[in-house]
Amino acid sequence: GMTEEMSEVYEAINHIQKTPWMVNPFVLVAFQMVYERGLNVAGLPSREDIPVPPSPLTKEQNTKELDEETKAKFKAWKKEATAIYEENIRLKSKRLQAAKTKSIAEQFAVYDRIYFPHQFDFRGRVYPVPMFLNPQGNSLSKGLLMFADGKPLGNEEAAGEFLIHGANCFGIDKVSLQDRIDWVTENHEAILSVASDPIGNL
Repeated sequence: GMTEEMSEVYEAINHIQKTPWMVNPFVLVAFQMVYERGLNVAGLPSREDIPVPPSPLTKEQNTKELDEETKAKFKAWKKEATAIYEENIRLKSKRLQAAKTKSIAEQFAVYDRIYFPHQFDFRGRVYPVPMFLNPQGNSLSKGLLMFADGKPLGNEEAAGEFLIHGANCFGIDKVSLQDRIDWVTENHEAILSVASDPIGNL
């Protein structure tokens, strides 16, 4: 029946589910330090909301009785204030996500192997079930995880892909693949110095 027909699919999903991961202890400590200091780096949300600029109107002014210039100023202010307000709502949700990811990573850092149950959707996509900390999460979530059984990259092509990903992460993504590889090679020492002391090299 259905199970036999799906055997290859099940096998693939089980392969993914059997892959052991662990929390990267170095990244966790760096993240904790950045988080405790409330630093606005590496795409992490700042602790403070963006301040809304004061309204150009005084308390006495009625919005219905403004001259054109004041009306235009008020409209511009309203537009800016709304954008800031919406950005602050986004920041709040990002802060919650970072806090939740942090607490799960701390909880699971004690294990040398963790596994992610996956589900399969009707389009044939495979997703990890746990929220926040998982290998398909945001860059914080991905950065906090590493394979429990690391393997060497294996060949030049794989090493090239690795360097390209590094360049992309740094925002060097509008140039040719070879240029990205060259960029990482040229900045090799700077990259390693940041990696060895992320807090000293923000």
